[in-house]
Amino acid sequence: MCSFVLCISKKKIASNLIKEANKFIKSRGPSKTNIFSKNINSLYIQAIHNLLDISGESIIQPIINNDKHLLLFNGEIYNPKVGNLPDTLLLMDNLSNNTIESFLLNCRGEFAICTYDIKNKKIQIFRDLIGTK
Repeated sequence: MCSFVLCISKKKIASNLIKEANKFIKSRGPSKTNIFSKNINSLYIQAIHNLLDISGESIIQPIINNDKHLLLFNGEIYNPKVGNLPDTLLLMDNLSNNTIESFLLNCRGEFAICTYDIKNKKIQIFRDLIGTK
């Protein structure tokens, strides 16, 4: 089980407030914590990702591709893997190709996903059908 928080603001949120927010979710991912902060297109994007590494595929999140898309992922996808890509990179590949919605419609697994389209300033949140994550 992992956890994440995403904050997007015109003003930078004080790091002590971000760390305070993390106190509530850290237990869900005690293996690794990444606190991310970046100013992109006059918006502060701040995120926390806590990882519980049970698969050996520890990918530091959030993932940002060329300042276009940001991805935060918690869960596991059970569909047969495409190549040897870990779930997080498989999702980013679909996000980059604008196929994430169709991919997730056919997806089996337990997951919570948050994406941010930096150019269009659009947040998308997805979860599995049962909502276990």
